[in-house]
Amino acid sequence: KNIKGCFSPGVSNRVYFELELANMGIRCFLADYSVNYPPITHPLFDFEKVYLGSGERTGHFITLKDWVAKKNIDQGDLILQMDIEGAEYEVILDTEIDFLKRFRILVIEFHRLDSLLDSIAFEAINLAFRKILSIFEVVHIHPNNATSPTCYSDFVIPTAMEFTFIR
Repeated sequence: KNIKGCFSPGVSNRVYFELELANMGIRCFLADYSVNYPPITHPLFDFEKVYLGSGERTGHFITLKDWVAKKNIDQGDLILQMDIEGAEYEVILDTEIDFLKRFRILVIEFHRLDSLLDSIAFEAINLAFRKILSIFEVVHIHPNNATSPTCYSDFVIPTAMEFTFIR
C-alpha cells in the first residue's frame, strides 16, 4: 500500500514481478541496456535502455539517485527490484544511505557470492550488506539454483541468492 513506484534495473527477458505490480496500479520503471525493450508492454511500464552503475561510470550508465530524480517522484515509498549481475554492490556502495531510505522494499539478487572467499571481494560484499542492514531487515532469502554452488570445507556457498528487505 502507498507505494509510488518500482524501480527495476536488470529487465532481461523477465518482467513477471513488475507486471504484478503494474496490474495493482503501481508504475514500474525498467532499465537494461542489454535489451531493446521489455518482453511485455504495459501502460504503467516506463523503460530505458541504460545500465545502472556508480557515478564513476560513463556512457550507457545512470546512478540510482539520478534515475529516480529523472522520474520526478518526489514523495512516497518506492520498491527497488534489482538483478544486475554483480553490479548491485557497486550501486549500493555508491548510493547515499539517506537516499536508500526512499525505498520501503528492496528485492535484490546478489551475485558472485562464491567470491566471499577472496578478502577484497569479501570486504565489498560486507560493506554493501552492512549499509543495507543499517536501515532494512531481511524478510526473505533463497539461493538461486541456476548455477552450481561453491564448496569450501563443510560450507556450501550459492553463487547467487535473492534477498528481500523491508524498511
